[in-house]
Amino acid sequence: MKKAKLLAVVIAALVMYACGSSAAVYNPSTPVRNKNITQIEDAIYKVCAKIGWKAQKISDGTIEATLYTREHIAIVHILYAENGYTIKYFDSTKLNYSEKNGTIHGNYNRWVDRLDRNIAAALAE
Repeated sequence: MKKAKLLAVVIAALVMYACGSSAAVYNPSTPVRNKNITQIEDAIYKVCAKIGWKAQKISDGTIEATLYTREHIAIVHILYAENGYTIKYFDSTKLNYSEKNGTIHGNYNRWVDRLDRNIAAALAE
């Protein structure tokens, strides 16, 4: 009986881990060199469209990008200037965001990391 309970606990823990356990919210800042503001803005829009984020400018130097994945929604603000950009968490749905703990579902960080890496690569061209 004890082995069955232990096995059930281990299986439950593995399922929770595989589904993307909570992690600290990732807000990357990436420096940019030798690009003007228009080139940076264009790269952000191009990358967002390419990898499935919906982007719209909400003010000078700020683009809001939204990713819809199944029942999950992630919204970030991309703050940019000639010296670089920062991707900051703004809002989410069904991603277990905890403002108190500064944590979110692990998939969010993977999506933001992919967005960041693709923007950086586009700006390196």
